[in-house]
Amino acid sequence: MTNKEIAHTFQLLSNLMELHDGDPFRIKSYQFVYQTIRNLDVSLVDLPKSEIAKIKGIGKSISLQLVELLNTGSLTSLNNLLEITPPGILKLLKIKGFGPKKIKQLWSELGTETPGELLYAIQENRLLALKGFGQKSQDELQKQILFLLHHENQFLYPELLQEANELLGSFQAIHSTYIIELTGDLKRKLPYSMNMEFILDGSPDTQLFDELADVSEVELKEDFITANWKGFYKVVFYFSNGVKFGNKWMVHTGSNTFINSLSVNLLAPDTPDFITEEEVFSFLKFQVIPPEVREYPIHDILDHNVLENLITIDDIKGVVHSHSLYSDGSNTIAQMASISQQSGYTYLIMTDHSQAAFYANGLKWDRIIQQQQEIDKLNKENAVFTILKGIECDILSNGDLDYNHEILSTFDVIIASVHSILKMDEDRAMSRIIKAIENPFTHILGHPTGRLLLSRPGYPLDMKKVIEACSANKVSIELNANPRRLDLDWQWIPYAMDKNVFISINPDAHSVKGIHDIKYGVDMARKGRLQKELCLNACDVSTFLERLKK
Repeated sequence: MTNKEIAHTFQLLSNLMELHDGDPFRIKSYQFVYQTIRNLDVSLVDLPKSEIAKIKGIGKSISLQLVELLNTGSLTSLNNLLEITPPGILKLLKIKGFGPKKIKQLWSELGTETPGELLYAIQENRLLALKGFGQKSQDELQKQILFLLHHENQFLYPELLQEANELLGSFQAIHSTYIIELTGDLKRKLPYSMNMEFILDGSPDTQLFDELADVSEVELKEDFITANWKGFYKVVFYFSNGVKFGNKWMVHTGSNTFINSLSVNLLAPDTPDFITEEEVFSFLKFQVIPPEVREYPIHDILDHNVLENLITIDDIKGVVHSHSLYSDGSNTIAQMASISQQSGYTYLIMTDHSQAAFYANGLKWDRIIQQQQEIDKLNKENAVFTILKGIECDILSNGDLDYNHEILSTFDVIIASVHSILKMDEDRAMSRIIKAIENPFTHILGHPTGRLLLSRPGYPLDMKKVIEACSANKVSIELNANPRRLDLDWQWIPYAMDKNVFISINPDAHSVKGIHDIKYGVDMARKGRLQKELCLNACDVSTFLERLKK
């Protein structure tokens, strides 16, 4: 199990205990365990069992549960609660801002056990008669349920890619002579997808999957096969039947917009057979188009200079947006800098949370001084790597930044972000964001919409006006590379480039492990056709600072 899976197991245990009126002290303990394990930079699987109890906040009792989970893949205490909890309640627990206490109230007073039942109750205005619910909260809950139902059974790109690679390896270990390739949405690196899709060079045969222990529900559907991986992930297998493998691989990789823009029907009988996509592009007399860029009509992306100058992971020079033990990070500044340097970067922007983010141990003035002195000391010790003094400064509800001008002037880099009061109509959200952009101390607009993919929609913004305001005020926009954010959305990158707005691909790293999320941000930037000259942190540190100047 990964640390993420272990952490979410304890989060679920905490929620179900609260739902069933469990011990409040125990509930808080499990909530703390969730946060602790999620931020660990060492895999619990690789840690000696005797060392688990030594982790801060993990006592003897919980360490025994962790060992049970690592050894068996399950928890007796969690299984007992799952047995008395309707499956639909587990889906309701996924609604952001709708905790176990509210779910229990609706379950006991209205008998609602599924998102569909709750949606019906809302449409009948039944929540208005309950204590703690009004028209506004009922309307907001309806939006959240519709969002949940719309994104049900979809998975984030990194998670699905990891599973796809594991399935691919398992298949090839048994059928080493088969050609099998990843295709579909996942091949194009969409932020989230419903299915893993593969294409095989052969004929549809369900017996191909008999020896794969984690593949179930294998079903032949005309000329393709559907299945389940680990009982959780949907898989589609396409087959070439021995002809046109490269043609079909390209067609199934899509998108429809891209394929329909081609002048040739690649599956027509008179079209030649090809083994690889490179052969298909050569036949079409086009250079190879990377899969992640195949969202557009082909003539929109044929410009040789555009493709040659697409941002790559090797172009990124600096790690922008990181957190340390000074706020809610799990590593020291020195550790964050060391891993950044080992990963090939030449500078790190340390941007812990500002004081308004009290829940994240945001920095007051005395701790800002302490941190900046530590950064000065570390820079003297390492002449070939630079740490810049930054802050992720909260945009307050009125659009002001969290510190006065005197304090703001002590930072090299200021990322302005919204972290509180996320429920806003468009007028309020726009007023708040535009005021922050117009603040002369703002350098980068952080995760501009505040979205959490598959969990929370962003607040409503007129993104054209936001981008235009950034252009007018020389403010860069963050593409937050955390796989749960990927915010700015890649579809707005072309408009940002039209307005000469720099995009900063930032990991929002809360641990050394989080630094590596930059690669997911680069994938999304490439989908938006970001050119390296308009990527803020694709330049050296001196040029980076020069570009921040108003």
